[in-house]
Amino acid sequence: MDQEKWAHWLSLKTVLACLATDQCHTYLQSTLKIYEGETHTSPLVENPMRGGTDKLMDDILSMVKGEETITVQYSLCPGFLVTLAAWVCPF
Repeated sequence: MDQEKWAHWLSLKTVLACLATDQCHTYLQSTLKIYEGETHTSPLVENPMRGGTDKLMDDILSMVKGEETITVQYSLCPGFLVTLAAWVCPF
């Protein structure tokens, strides 16, 4: 990657999913998986509070264990409250 493009990528605050996909396939030997409907706080805040199954957690555990893993988490509060809180304050 030339110096000009590198400086541009470092200056970005957010990256569109299509640009991230292009860069992933162009410069890295990796796979990019985008979870529909997930925000940057979903894996850390909303999903653990909502409970149930978490696709990201299942994928991480499956990679670590080397076998298919499905987890069920207990909810910390009702799901509608988590949705409402995320809508009112998206961070």
